[in-house]
Amino acid sequence: MNTVAERLKILRFELGKKAGKVKKTTGEPMALTQDEFASKLGVGGSLISAIENERNDQKLTERLANDICDVYNVNYQWLVDGEDVPMFFDDQTMLDEIAKEYGLNKNERILIEYYLNNPDKREAIVKEIYALAERMDNKKSE
Repeated sequence: MNTVAERLKILRFELGKKAGKVKKTTGEPMALTQDEFASKLGVGGSLISAIENERNDQKLTERLANDICDVYNVNYQWLVDGEDVPMFFDDQTMLDEIAKEYGLNKNERILIEYYLNNPDKREAIVKEIYALAERMDNKKSE
């Protein structure tokens, strides 16, 4: 199986491809840069470079591994040990998993997806839901 360094490179490539990064000359997909990858983790690209190039005995710490898994939705066992599957979740897969876990029906899932995809409308949606819940509670007490 490949090394942690190789798995980080695979992950950066998959994330770049998912983000639509392409080489201008060939149109081929390309990886996130080490700096792009590192910035969401709150670390420097030089740390990712050192890990990927196995410089100075730089190892992937448990904290950084957990951060990578949380931020990029990666399977911890795959990242650390090369076991299991990577599970590069996209937004739809994550919504499907949430819907399954909470037993949501199709309409409930659509409602959550709408809420998540419309950040400019979230405050109004929340106010409407609270108002609806209050009306429903008032009807119960009558």
